[in-house]
Amino acid sequence: MSWFRSSLRRRSEAPPAAEPEREAADEAPVAVAVAPPEELAGRSLADLHSLAREHGVSRYRLLRKDELVAALGGTPAPVPAREPARREVRIAEVRSASVDVLDALQRLVGELSSSAAKPHATELEEIIESPVTRLIAATGESGEVVGMLTLVLFRIPTGRRAWIEDVVVDERARGQGVGEALTREAIRIARDSGARTIDLTSNRSRQAANRMYQKLGFSRRDTTVYRIEPAG
Repeated sequence: MSWFRSSLRRRSEAPPAAEPEREAADEAPVAVAVAPPEELAGRSLADLHSLAREHGVSRYRLLRKDELVAALGGTPAPVPAREPARREVRIAEVRSASVDVLDALQRLVGELSSSAAKPHATELEEIIESPVTRLIAATGESGEVVGMLTLVLFRIPTGRRAWIEDVVVDERARGQGVGEALTREAIRIARDSGARTIDLTSNRSRQAANRMYQKLGFSRRDTTVYRIEPAG
Protein backbone atom coordinates (compact mmCIF):
# COMPACT_ATOMS: atom_id res chain seq x y z
CA MET A 1 0.00 0.00 0.00
CA SER A 2 1.43 3.40 -0.95
CA TRP A 3 2.04 6.20 1.53
CA PHE A 4 -0.70 8.17 -0.20
CA ARG A 5 -3.38 5.54 0.32
CA SER A 6 -2.28 4.71 3.86
CA SER A 7 -2.41 8.42 4.75
CA LEU A 8 -6.08 8.45 3.77
CA ARG A 9 -6.79 6.21 6.76
CA ARG A 10 -4.84 8.36 9.21
CA ARG A 11 -6.07 11.81 8.40
CA SER A 12 -8.42 13.46 10.86
CA GLU A 13 -11.47 15.46 10.04
CA ALA A 14 -10.50 19.06 9.42
CA PRO A 15 -12.91 21.88 10.34
CA PRO A 16 -14.80 23.25 7.36
CA ALA A 17 -13.05 26.12 5.62
CA ALA A 18 -14.47 29.52 6.34
CA GLU A 19 -16.46 31.03 3.54
CA PRO A 20 -14.62 33.94 1.89
CA GLU A 21 -16.04 37.31 2.71
CA ARG A 22 -18.14 38.73 -0.06
CA GLU A 23 -17.72 42.27 -1.23
CA ALA A 24 -20.56 44.56 -0.34
CA ALA A 25 -22.77 45.28 -3.29
CA ASP A 26 -22.45 48.70 -4.86
CA GLU A 27 -25.14 51.09 -3.85
CA ALA A 28 -27.67 51.93 -6.54
CA PRO A 29 -27.54 55.51 -7.84
CA VAL A 30 -29.87 57.89 -6.01
CA ALA A 31 -33.03 58.69 -8.00
CA VAL A 32 -34.36 62.25 -7.87
CA ALA A 33 -37.38 63.72 -9.65
CA VAL A 34 -35.79 66.71 -11.40
CA ALA A 35 -37.94 66.75 -14.54
CA PRO A 36 -40.09 64.39 -16.62
CA PRO A 37 -38.01 61.75 -18.43
CA GLU A 38 -39.30 62.86 -21.85
CA GLU A 39 -37.91 66.35 -21.23
CA LEU A 40 -34.58 65.08 -19.93
CA ALA A 41 -34.12 62.81 -22.93
CA GLY A 42 -33.71 65.87 -25.18
CA ARG A 43 -30.85 67.33 -23.14
CA SER A 44 -27.14 66.81 -23.81
CA LEU A 45 -25.04 64.45 -21.76
CA ALA A 46 -23.12 67.43 -20.32
CA ASP A 47 -26.40 68.99 -19.09
CA LEU A 48 -27.45 65.71 -17.52
CA HIS A 49 -24.08 65.40 -15.76
CA SER A 50 -24.48 68.92 -14.42
CA LEU A 51 -27.95 68.15 -13.08
CA ALA A 52 -26.78 64.85 -11.59
CA ARG A 53 -23.90 66.56 -9.81
CA GLU A 54 -26.18 69.32 -8.54
CA HIS A 55 -28.74 66.88 -7.16
CA GLY A 56 -26.28 64.38 -5.68
CA VAL A 57 -26.81 61.42 -8.03
CA SER A 58 -24.07 58.99 -7.06
CA ARG A 59 -21.80 57.40 -9.69
CA TYR A 60 -23.39 59.56 -12.38
CA ARG A 61 -20.30 59.56 -14.61
CA LEU A 62 -20.56 55.76 -14.91
CA LEU A 63 -24.15 55.88 -16.14
CA ARG A 64 -25.31 55.80 -19.74
CA LYS A 65 -27.58 58.57 -20.94
CA ASP A 66 -30.74 56.47 -20.58
CA GLU A 67 -29.71 55.58 -17.02
CA LEU A 68 -29.11 59.25 -16.21
CA VAL A 69 -32.53 60.13 -17.59
CA ALA A 70 -34.09 57.41 -15.43
CA ALA A 71 -32.25 58.57 -12.29
CA LEU A 72 -33.07 62.26 -12.82
CA GLY A 73 -36.64 61.41 -13.77
CA GLY A 74 -37.29 59.72 -10.42
CA THR A 75 -36.65 56.09 -11.42
CA PRO A 76 -33.65 54.38 -9.80
CA ALA A 77 -31.06 53.60 -12.45
CA PRO A 78 -29.68 50.06 -12.46
CA VAL A 79 -26.19 49.47 -11.12
CA PRO A 80 -23.82 48.84 -14.04
CA ALA A 81 -22.63 45.23 -14.07
CA ARG A 82 -19.05 44.68 -12.99
CA GLU A 83 -16.93 41.93 -14.45
CA PRO A 84 -15.43 39.67 -11.79
CA ALA A 85 -11.75 40.21 -11.16
CA ARG A 86 -9.38 37.70 -12.69
CA ARG A 87 -8.27 35.13 -10.13
CA GLU A 88 -4.53 34.65 -9.72
CA VAL A 89 -3.90 30.93 -10.15
CA ARG A 90 -0.96 28.61 -10.58
CA ILE A 91 -1.32 26.07 -13.38
CA ALA A 92 0.71 22.89 -13.12
CA GLU A 93 0.59 19.22 -14.00
CA VAL A 94 -0.21 16.92 -11.08
CA ARG A 95 2.78 14.58 -10.85
CA SER A 96 2.10 12.81 -7.56
CA ALA A 97 -1.01 11.76 -5.66
CA SER A 98 -1.88 13.40 -2.37
CA VAL A 99 -4.83 13.62 -0.02
CA ASP A 100 -5.45 17.24 -1.01
CA VAL A 101 -5.47 16.40 -4.72
CA LEU A 102 -7.85 13.49 -4.17
CA ASP A 103 -10.21 15.68 -2.13
CA ALA A 104 -10.19 18.32 -4.86
CA LEU A 105 -10.70 15.76 -7.62
CA GLN A 106 -13.69 14.20 -5.86
CA ARG A 107 -15.23 17.61 -5.19
CA LEU A 108 -14.76 18.83 -8.77
CA VAL A 109 -16.02 15.60 -10.35
CA GLY A 110 -19.17 16.08 -8.27
CA GLU A 111 -19.62 19.52 -9.87
CA LEU A 112 -18.85 18.16 -13.32
CA SER A 113 -21.31 15.28 -13.28
CA SER A 114 -24.02 14.23 -10.86
CA SER A 115 -24.01 10.68 -12.24
CA ALA A 116 -20.26 9.97 -12.37
CA ALA A 117 -18.74 8.03 -9.48
CA LYS A 118 -16.15 9.97 -7.52
CA PRO A 119 -12.66 8.59 -8.18
CA HIS A 120 -10.82 6.66 -5.47
CA ALA A 121 -7.14 6.82 -4.54
CA THR A 122 -6.16 3.97 -6.86
CA GLU A 123 -7.87 5.65 -9.79
CA LEU A 124 -6.10 8.94 -9.14
CA GLU A 125 -2.77 7.11 -9.07
CA GLU A 126 -3.67 5.35 -12.32
CA ILE A 127 -4.41 8.68 -14.04
CA ILE A 128 -1.15 10.24 -12.87
CA GLU A 129 0.99 7.21 -13.70
CA SER A 130 -0.54 6.60 -17.14
CA PRO A 131 1.77 7.50 -20.06
CA VAL A 132 -1.17 8.94 -22.05
CA THR A 133 -3.01 11.12 -19.52
CA ARG A 134 -1.93 14.43 -18.00
CA LEU A 135 -3.90 15.81 -15.07
CA ILE A 136 -3.57 19.61 -14.96
CA ALA A 137 -4.67 21.58 -11.91
CA ALA A 138 -5.29 25.26 -11.14
CA THR A 139 -4.38 26.28 -7.61
CA GLY A 140 -5.54 29.53 -6.02
CA GLU A 141 -3.58 31.87 -3.76
CA SER A 142 -4.74 29.97 -0.67
CA GLY A 143 -3.37 26.70 -2.06
CA GLU A 144 -6.81 25.25 -2.78
CA VAL A 145 -7.33 23.49 -6.12
CA VAL A 146 -10.00 25.49 -7.99
CA GLY A 147 -10.01 23.71 -11.35
CA MET A 148 -8.81 20.66 -13.25
CA LEU A 149 -8.45 19.40 -16.80
CA THR A 150 -7.38 16.06 -18.25
CA LEU A 151 -5.28 16.00 -21.41
CA VAL A 152 -5.03 12.70 -23.30
CA LEU A 153 -2.09 12.24 -25.71
CA PHE A 154 -2.07 9.21 -28.00
CA ARG A 155 -0.62 8.00 -31.29
CA ILE A 156 -2.69 6.52 -34.10
CA PRO A 157 -1.75 5.69 -37.71
CA THR A 158 -2.53 9.25 -38.88
CA GLY A 159 -0.27 10.86 -36.28
CA ARG A 160 -0.05 11.97 -32.69
CA ARG A 161 -3.30 13.43 -31.38
CA ALA A 162 -4.54 15.15 -28.24
CA TRP A 163 -7.93 15.23 -26.56
CA ILE A 164 -9.09 17.50 -23.76
CA GLU A 165 -11.60 16.02 -21.33
CA ASP A 166 -13.26 16.71 -17.96
CA VAL A 167 -12.61 20.46 -17.83
CA VAL A 168 -14.12 21.68 -14.55
CA VAL A 169 -13.78 24.86 -12.49
CA ASP A 170 -15.06 25.29 -8.95
CA GLU A 171 -18.37 27.16 -9.13
CA ARG A 172 -16.95 29.84 -6.81
CA ALA A 173 -14.11 30.55 -9.25
CA ARG A 174 -16.00 30.56 -12.55
CA GLY A 175 -15.86 33.56 -14.84
CA GLN A 176 -12.38 34.49 -13.61
CA GLY A 177 -10.20 33.00 -16.35
CA VAL A 178 -9.39 29.70 -14.64
CA GLY A 179 -10.76 27.52 -17.45
CA GLU A 180 -8.89 29.57 -20.04
CA ALA A 181 -5.61 29.24 -18.13
CA LEU A 182 -6.06 25.46 -17.86
CA THR A 183 -6.85 25.13 -21.57
CA ARG A 184 -3.87 27.26 -22.60
CA GLU A 185 -1.56 24.99 -20.62
CA ALA A 186 -3.11 21.89 -22.23
CA ILE A 187 -2.55 23.43 -25.68
CA ARG A 188 1.08 24.15 -24.81
CA ILE A 189 1.75 20.60 -23.60
CA ALA A 190 0.02 19.08 -26.64
CA ARG A 191 1.97 21.32 -29.01
CA ASP A 192 5.29 20.52 -27.33
CA SER A 193 4.41 16.80 -27.52
CA GLY A 194 4.00 17.04 -31.30
CA ALA A 195 0.22 16.57 -31.45
CA ARG A 196 -1.22 17.27 -34.91
CA THR A 197 -4.63 18.18 -33.55
CA ILE A 198 -6.32 18.90 -30.24
CA ASP A 199 -9.98 17.94 -29.92
CA LEU A 200 -12.65 18.52 -27.29
CA THR A 201 -16.41 18.56 -26.97
CA SER A 202 -18.56 21.12 -25.22
CA ASN A 203 -22.30 21.17 -24.63
CA ARG A 204 -24.00 23.91 -26.67
CA SER A 205 -25.67 25.21 -23.52
CA ARG A 206 -22.28 26.14 -22.06
CA GLN A 207 -22.16 29.44 -23.88
CA ALA A 208 -19.28 31.00 -21.92
CA ALA A 209 -17.13 27.88 -22.37
CA ASN A 210 -17.84 27.76 -26.09
CA ARG A 211 -16.89 31.41 -26.50
CA MET A 212 -13.67 30.76 -24.61
CA TYR A 213 -12.71 27.80 -26.80
CA GLN A 214 -13.32 29.82 -29.96
CA LYS A 215 -11.24 32.68 -28.53
CA LEU A 216 -8.35 30.23 -28.07
CA GLY A 217 -8.54 29.13 -31.70
CA PHE A 218 -10.77 26.05 -31.60
CA SER A 219 -13.22 25.78 -34.48
CA ARG A 220 -16.41 23.79 -34.65
CA ARG A 221 -16.13 20.62 -36.74
CA ASP A 222 -18.82 19.38 -39.05
CA THR A 223 -18.96 15.89 -37.61
CA THR A 224 -21.17 13.58 -35.58
CA VAL A 225 -20.19 12.31 -32.17
CA TYR A 226 -21.30 8.76 -31.35
CA ARG A 227 -21.22 7.04 -27.99
CA ILE A 228 -21.89 3.58 -26.63
CA GLU A 229 -21.76 2.34 -23.07
CA PRO A 230 -20.34 -1.20 -23.36
CA ALA A 231 -21.29 -2.11 -19.81
CA GLY A 232 -24.93 -1.39 -20.63
